[in-house]
Amino acid sequence: MKTPEELIKQYHITIAYVYEQGKGTVPSGKIQIRNGDVARKNGDFDAIVAAKPEIMAILAAADEAKFRKAKEREAKIDAIPGLKEIRAARADLHAWHDEWEASFCDVGGLGVRPRPEYDFEEMYKKYPRAKAYLQAEAYSCSENFSKAASGVKALNAIIDGADPATAIAAMEAEWSDYCTRHMWD
Repeated sequence: MKTPEELIKQYHITIAYVYEQGKGTVPSGKIQIRNGDVARKNGDFDAIVAAKPEIMAILAAADEAKFRKAKEREAKIDAIPGLKEIRAARADLHAWHDEWEASFCDVGGLGVRPRPEYDFEEMYKKYPRAKAYLQAEAYSCSENFSKAASGVKALNAIIDGADPATAIAAMEAEWSDYCTRHMWD
């Protein structure tokens, strides 16, 4: 007889989640057997049903660990000095631009608040880790897989406390090397 861990792995069993108004995505108390037909063919379906409480406990613990790790990562990102400030300034400038563009639909630029003034260069000097994080984040969103991968590496390094200048230099060097190698592709 197979262990619950073996059943989970072999038949790709996961917890079924549902959306509840006001709560978001929550566990439904059911499991999903991705390879249910194979489990029936192999005669393991009854074993899965019998081991459901153990399977649920194993999967719930794994999901809890995953959610905890994600929260820890978010806390590290939130702790980057100046990141919220720079993002808020960028968002305000973007909102002003949208207001400006929208004003031409009716009053031709009139009635729009004055353009917000931010000294981004000064912010970047004051918060080099936040600047590096934003640079790596921009790389990580690239359509080019290699550029995005180098951005993700730098992003993770910065989040984990590595020197931002070193992480950015490594990211840019990796991208430059890739470009050189694939110049004639």
